[in-house]
Amino acid sequence: MSVEERFWEKVAKAGLDECWLWCGAGGSYSYGYFWDGSKQTGAHRFALALKLGRELVFGECALHSCDNPRCVNPAHLFLGTNADNSRDMASKGRQTSGHEKLTKEAVLVIRREYVPRKVTLKMLAERYGVLPETVWHVVHWKTWQHVREG
Repeated sequence: MSVEERFWEKVAKAGLDECWLWCGAGGSYSYGYFWDGSKQTGAHRFALALKLGRELVFGECALHSCDNPRCVNPAHLFLGTNADNSRDMASKGRQTSGHEKLTKEAVLVIRREYVPRKVTLKMLAERYGVLPETVWHVVHWKTWQHVREG
């Protein structure tokens, strides 16, 4: 089976104008990812590369007209830069990643309460009104590094 066939095997295709949802690796709220045999890449980036007939290079972004991170429908994807991506997010009111909604106190509680497979990222995300990726960044010290107990 070719890499392209393996990729499309993990997609729930719908109508031409509808979102085609990535069903492979990745969270239900986030971008999917795909292993092409040599490297892991965003599923939406891989779909756009197939559409363009070439790999995306550093600084190129795969943007969604539908704003659905799991969508890999080539008709919904277009090429842009980081600046284009930022403008697109701002124009659609999505310029925050969610960590801006959190308070110092919430960050401390999230770090104390997170227990893999018991108190999940999703549970905490729902409690604080953010995405699971936002909670992941908090518990793995990718954001809010300056906030510590004591």
